[in-house]
Amino acid sequence: MSDTASSVARHLIEFLNAETGLLARDPQFDLQRSNLQKTQLMLELSRALRSSNVDAELLDELKTALARNAREIENQLAAVRELSNIVLDTLRKERDDGTYGFSTALGYHQ
Repeated sequence: MSDTASSVARHLIEFLNAETGLLARDPQFDLQRSNLQKTQLMLELSRALRSSNVDAELLDELKTALARNAREIENQLAAVRELSNIVLDTLRKERDDGTYGFSTALGYHQ
């Protein structure tokens, strides 16, 4: 790769590794902001690679970082889905037992 493409690829790998770690540790992590930065870096790399030879070792490292990052994001999404299902199940049970109306189960009182 050219120096520019290599530099962008290394920066993207560092970014992905940092994001992957923060996803696992920081409940306040701003995924939307991070995703925007990641997208910008990937676009920059794509542009740099148009006029560069590809260093397979660095691209393999990038592929590995992307795969780890994707797995962590998938884990986060699975956790959100699981929590959502627990909340929905609880609301359905409360609604179905006849004790409360659906709006009462949600905390709304008339």
